Amino acid sequence: TNTYKLRYTTAEILTKKTISEQLGIRGEWASTIVILYGPEGGQGEAVFDICANIVDISHIDDTIRRHGNSSSEVAISFRYEHQPRFLTLRTDSGDTLQVMVTTSRLAGRVWELPNSVFLVGLDYVQSIEGKERGVKFRYEHDARVTTADVTLLSAKPCVLEGFDEVERYNPKTGVTRFIKRFPGILPEVRRDLLSTCQVYRDMKESSPSFDDTSWRSFTGNPLSLDELDIHEGHAWYRAEINLTKGEIETLTPRLRIDHADDFVGIYVNGSYITTLAPLGNGIDTNEEDCKGSSERILRSLRAGRNVLTFLIEIWGHGAFETPTGGLLNSRISLPALSPRGLKGLHGKVILGDNLRLSKWKVRARLSGEISTLNNDSRRLEPRSESGTKKATKVHLSRGEVIWCTATFSNTDLPGRKEYHAPFVLRIKGKNARGTVFLNNHPQPIGRWISDDAWLHRGTWANPTREMWSYANPDDVPIPIRSLDEKINTLRIALIDCSGSQVSEPTEVSESKRSERAIEIELALNNDDLAVGNDGKTVRAPHAAVRGEGRASVVDVKVDEKTQEMKVVF
Repeated sequence: TNTYKLRYTTAEILTKKTISEQLGIRGEWASTIVILYGPEGGQGEAVFDICANIVDISHIDDTIRRHGNSSSEVAISFRYEHQPRFLTLRTDSGDTLQVMVTTSRLAGRVWELPNSVFLVGLDYVQSIEGKERGVKFRYEHDARVTTADVTLLSAKPCVLEGFDEVERYNPKTGVTRFIKRFPGILPEVRRDLLSTCQVYRDMKESSPSFDDTSWRSFTGNPLSLDELDIHEGHAWYRAEINLTKGEIETLTPRLRIDHADDFVGIYVNGSYITTLAPLGNGIDTNEEDCKGSSERILRSLRAGRNVLTFLIEIWGHGAFETPTGGLLNSRISLPALSPRGLKGLHGKVILGDNLRLSKWKVRARLSGEISTLNNDSRRLEPRSESGTKKATKVHLSRGEVIWCTATFSNTDLPGRKEYHAPFVLRIKGKNARGTVFLNNHPQPIGRWISDDAWLHRGTWANPTREMWSYANPDDVPIPIRSLDEKINTLRIALIDCSGSQVSEPTEVSESKRSERAIEIELALNNDDLAVGNDGKTVRAPHAAVRGEGRASVVDVKVDEKTQEMKVVF
């Protein structure tokens, strides 16, 4: 302002605001608010230059101290406490400066309401328009706490309906303090909500007998998905090669693909070989991380027509590739960000030493996605050993693609009026990935990768499923606004990504089979970050109690002689 200048401070500065109000014969009462904050328990200091005569300095306690008696400046030191502290300066020009000192945590909980009212302390506040007396608002606060300290800063004294007043309105500082008591109980999401889960297989495309006459076909080398106008999600490639018995006996067991991206599952005559994550690099089944793949390919070939199928999934855009050339005057080849970033398969695909695949065909989406779009479930086959499964555990065979369909009711979830309780679909397992759809919408609400181990198969890089995200990678957030009023349906596509050396579930012990189970449940969202007792950052459930309040102005009388405000309660 023209009267006050902040020359120096060690604190962070949140904002500068002004509150004002017409107060009868006293005219307009105005106050400029400056909010300084820092870590709780820490100390700070500030110096204000004053361009008028100070007539009054007031503060609540000794957590704010003034140093010196200069008439042209006010130097203060302070401590950041769990409740906001205030220093009020008034000059003979009539200007008032309110300095609020608070913690970093509370600085993010300062809410400006209509009619020059500031509320500090609640996690979330939103004013509600209406004709009612006072300022009505909705609020949310951490469901884990039992008591919230609330500070109200206003030009006129106010009461907060539904809150207990613990410190009356101070006419000099404009501060009133309240507390709000909560149950301190987290809402619960029943773990058995998805216990009735229907399971379907979705991998007919890998069978040589599958009818692919409607698929897009092309000759020569496979075209990338980008060239085929497929830019997201899943896609199937199919190709053929005719072999004699003699050719199979002399065949070098090896499959090479120039470029592949992002995830590639390989099937030969319906038999699953492996899943790789080349991320734009080439595939060579003789590489160490493909160990066992070449032998599986050889065992799956037969005399006559052979069908090789590739299940692709695009996970993102912008891919690293290893150029086919090398550095100048060198055989060294360095990975680089591809200017094309093409997805799917492209370049030469060679079986053995020099055999090329032919009759390439491609189709976008899994059959389960197409059946949803067309409202036709005949494309899927119920898994005979499951049918209606009364458990949230499913087992995947090597390379198996399944759909889990489960429904839940809104009445089984925490009440939206009482709680803001974001929840997630939590999926746990190994050697798998998944895509989650809600209520037959064509776009997924999230995708899941089980672990980092299989991501390292097929690439020189060191990918991680937690890259660029602090949230739990096993959690897929459920968008509350997309929920139907009554019944909701989750459809989860799960794909096994086992390597070529992993045995079938039927070939392993029951304990190993249990380790490979995929667990599915609904749970509270644990995306809040908090500092644990050991000083480390931990995830905590995000749930808030919801409610409504009203800040109502009470009467103020001004003494005609002294011009002092007196509150009438």
